[in-house]
Parts: sequence; structure tokens; C-alpha cells
Amino acid sequence: MSALDQARALLPSWVGWAGPATYLLMAALVSALGARLATAIGLAGQGKSAESKGAETHWAERARLAFPARALSAVCLVVLPAFWVAFAHLWVGPLTLWSTQGLGIAAGLAALAGTATMHFRLLRQLLPNPLTLRYWLAGMLTLAIVIRPILPIAVVLALAAPESLWTGAGAAWVASTVALLALAMSGVSLLIARALGLAHPPSKRLQTIVAAAAERAGQSPRATFELRWPMVNAAAFPMGGVLVFSDAALRTLEDDELEAIAAHELGHLSEPRSIRALRMVQATLWVPLAAARPIVAAYDVAGYGVTVLAAMAAILWLRRVMRRMEQRADAEAREQVGDGASLARALEKIYQANAVPAVGWARGTHPHLYDRLIAAGHPPAYPRPKAPSRIRLYVGMLAAMIVTAVLLIAATWAPSYAACGETEDEWPCLVWLTSGYGGSWELGTIGEIRETQGQRSDAIVLYRAAAELAYEPSPDLARLVALLVLAGRCEEAAATAEQLKQQVAHSPGAEEHLAYAQAILASCPLSLSPAPRVEYQ
Repeated sequence: MSALDQARALLPSWVGWAGPATYLLMAALVSALGARLATAIGLAGQGKSAESKGAETHWAERARLAFPARALSAVCLVVLPAFWVAFAHLWVGPLTLWSTQGLGIAAGLAALAGTATMHFRLLRQLLPNPLTLRYWLAGMLTLAIVIRPILPIAVVLALAAPESLWTGAGAAWVASTVALLALAMSGVSLLIARALGLAHPPSKRLQTIVAAAAERAGQSPRATFELRWPMVNAAAFPMGGVLVFSDAALRTLEDDELEAIAAHELGHLSEPRSIRALRMVQATLWVPLAAARPIVAAYDVAGYGVTVLAAMAAILWLRRVMRRMEQRADAEAREQVGDGASLARALEKIYQANAVPAVGWARGTHPHLYDRLIAAGHPPAYPRPKAPSRIRLYVGMLAAMIVTAVLLIAATWAPSYAACGETEDEWPCLVWLTSGYGGSWELGTIGEIRETQGQRSDAIVLYRAAAELAYEPSPDLARLVALLVLAGRCEEAAATAEQLKQQVAHSPGAEEHLAYAQAILASCPLSLSPAPRVEYQ
């Protein structure tokens, strides 16, 4: 058993878990608070209009007003958990029963639970169709596993990233990265979704509709699936030749509208190989975010920043290419279904059911709905709406980050107000040890308190653990020598004095500790009378 394990056994059990438990609770509650604040700012001054489902406000206007809050809620799902993962090391001390990696993962999940709760509440307010918690959770899993698997893959890769990419472990990590991304882009994750009951073979109705669209297009999918997903949507996996449709889409759209959407998705399956290669490149551009550890180790934080900026610039450029592919798929769907009326109706129903504005922000993958309806030959009867407010997005995200940072810093520094060593009470020192800032000083102080109380065996263990954590020659080793001499353990005392001598040789300036230890050791063995105390500054 190590010195730290022996010291932990002498202290209250809550010292090992109180800090991480506090951190997890903060991650959930503070993240929920930050997400709630962000979405409130997104709806500020427009809440009644944005949340209203009445007929007096057109759906496109309601969606436009609510979209900043919707976007903020989605961003919080990613940014706030990452924040808590990044700072988990501040709450992992030498006696903590959690590893930094374990606490980071748990804190990320706790923060995700807090932000997801606010996201669910917002969607229930904004979406026109009823949404249950169970159905929403199934949809979130479907989104993470099938529709947007790159993000969870990036998280796993970040946790497994090696210190360097120029080693055998680094080469294996790169190979695993490419393999995982290729599998995700091909739709293989549908096998996991099927095992979880989130994906099913197509119903007879969907089979008939897709077959009709495929016959017209001259392009058949290798497989088609229905997904348990509350968003009215469909998607294609060009690399795997797979189509997926949400069960919400089957409930919302008529047969001719579903056929138009199927024709659009089949248009993606016929994309040139060069575009499929670019889609793979687009997926790999997220890898630098996961490779923070080796990039920072090799090129410092500035190098990592440059890498991320370059990757983001390439992603924005590729979005323009992907937008052209969406326009191409729309054109093929219009050609297959005739006058484009069914495609126009389907698109408007999808945007309305998902509370997505008819005109969004620039640089998105998909064209604006308003433009897609005009291109389909069926322009909307309402004037072109304004784009949603970007200011609310920036202000809301900044507010959420400030609140999270302030509360985290306040909680992290809270133990520093515990007056360790100023009284004969161990409790202030124990509070310090629950955080990532407690260590050698606090253990040594508790050892002194117990020594004065006559608990010499405890003090020996605590001094040894304190010395193990010290970054420089420790007075605790000198005190340990004295207690070992008093206990008649002269060989251990001599070995400890030699250890201190070696430390002093490598770190001059602590000769007084060594002189005290050698003076006590010279009289070994001593009677069990109290050793002379020397206060070290």
C-alpha cells in the first residue's frame, strides 16, 4: 500500500469523493443555469411571439424569432460540457478517488444532462407537435449515433489521443480515426441504432414510395431505414448508399411529398466520387479538435489555434460545395416529381414542423427554404422574412460562458477560505484536500495536529505522504525522522534522513531540515519523550 493510500485510510472517507461529487453537481446545475440564461436572452423581448402557437403569427415569423434561442440551446449542448471536461483537473487532488479523465467524462455527462434538460423544455415550447421525454431521448440518441456521429467520435478520440502522433501509438490513433470516420460516413452506425431499437426496416408504405422514386431516378439505395426521431427529416449516406427517414416524417408527410423527399435523397446517392471524397475530407477536418493533446505538445497552444482556424476555414469553404449538392438534389427531385409542387409542400411542412425559419443564417449547408420554394416554382405567399438575430446568439453564448466561469472559479477557490493550520482543527485542511489544490502542506499540517494529540503512528503516515507530494525538500521528512527515532525505528529514520540528504543535494536551500534530522538521528534510539520542535518557515 502506498503512502497516499495509507494516509487516505486515516482520513474521513468523504475526503476522497466530496470534491468530485461537488464538481459533478455544479456541472449539472450551473450548465442548466447557463443554458437557461442563454435561451432566455435568445427570446428576450420576443418571448410571447416566439412561444405563441396562435394563428395570429405566421409560423415562419415564430420560427425566426425563436431561432436564436434554439441555436443557443444546441450550442450549449456542446460548449458547456466541453468547458467542464476541460477544468476537471482542478478538482482532482492526490487523495481523490477519481482520475482526471474519469471525472472529466462524468462531468461532461453531468453538464450534458443539465443543458439537455433546458433543451428539451425549449423544444416542447417551440415545436408544434407534442414531444414526450422518452421520445426526445430516443431522438437525441439517434442524432448522436446515426445523423451526427462525428461529434461523439471526436470526443472519444480526444480522450484517447496520444502525446505524439509520430509514434506507434500515434499511428494507431490516426488509423483508428480514419476507420471510424469512414464507418460513420457509410452509415454502419445504423447497426448500433438497430440493436438499440432506434432504427427499423422500412414499412410497406415507405418501401413502395422509395421504390417508385428509385424507378424514376434510375438509382436504388442499398438499404432504407426508419428512425425513431421526433424531427421531420430524411437523410442519405452517399458512401454507403443508404437512405433514412424519421418516423415523424412518415406521420407528417403525404405519400407524394415523401416521394419528393426520397427523390431528393436519391439525388445525393448519385453524387460524383469527387464529392464523396470531399465529404470524407469534411469529416476529417474535425479531427484537429480531437488532436489537441499531441498538437499542443508539439507546437504549443498557438500552433493548435492556427490548426483549428485552418480547419474551420476549410469546413466553411466545403459547406459551399455541399450547398451546391443540396441544390442539385432539389433539381433532380423537381425533375422526377414533375412541377415541384409536392417537393415545395414537403419542404415547407418539414421546416414548419421543426420550427426552422424560412430564411436562416448565411453559410449553412442547406439553402434557405424561401429560395428553395422559389426554385421549385412555388414561391411562398408571404413576403421574404428577415434572418434571425445574430446579436442574441453572441450575447447569449457570452452570458452563459461568463456565468459558468464565474461560478466555477468561485467554487474552486472556496476551499482557500478554510484556515488550514490556524487552529488545532483538522476540518479546514480536510476541506482543502477535497479540491485539486490540497496536497503536501495540508497533509503535513494534519500530521502535526495528530502528533500534538499523541497520535504518533498517524503522524508518521501523514508526514510520509506529505513528503511524497512535496516538490522540494520537505520539513515533513525531518519531522518524520524525529518520530521514527522516538518510535525506536532507527533504520527507517536513517533511510529517511538519507532521502532528505539526496533531496537537499539536488535542491540547495533546505539544509536546516537536514541538519535537524541528522541531529535527532545522532541520538537514536531516544526515550519516548517529546522531540524538540523546530518551526520551519
